[in-house]
Parts: sequence; C-alpha cells; structure tokens
Amino acid sequence: YFIKRNKINASVVTITNHEVYQYMKRQKRNPSERAFIKGYMAGFEGKSRSLCPHETQKTRHDWLNGWREGRNDQWDGFNRQASMEKINNL
Repeated sequence: YFIKRNKINASVVTITNHEVYQYMKRQKRNPSERAFIKGYMAGFEGKSRSLCPHETQKTRHDWLNGWREGRNDQWDGFNRQASMEKINNL
C-alpha cells in the first residue's frame, strides 16, 4: 500500500499496489491519455503551458487540453485528492 497525505486538508489517501499497477499499465498503452494526464497535472500545479514537452501535434494537443482542464479545476477550487480522483476516472 501507498499512503499519501493530502497537503491541503491533511487527509490520508491509501492506494493499493494493484491500483498503481493498473493505472501505470493503462498509461503505457495510450500515449494520448498519458499526455493529457501529464498536462492536467502541470496545469493543476500552476505550471506554464510553454513547458509542454511534446513536439508531435497530436500529443501536444492532448497535453494542452489536459493543461487547460487542470488550470480550470485549480481555479474552481479542486483540492489535490479531487483532482487525482478525476484523473483515475478518465
């Protein structure tokens, strides 16, 4: 088990090894989804969109879409746990 402490409200989130494995397995299969998730996390953390690491048009587009959604969620007041739940439900 992995235990993470939420910095915003100090709640504890427990993630099983199986959940981590399934998440990583799914990420490896779909580069578009992985780019979206990485962009979402960057946007949610307040990073600049100019930091997009992708050069191909499709993955860059997916990363920027994720970045925009992450920024919107941050501005709407989502906490870290809510954003992780959203990512896991994609």
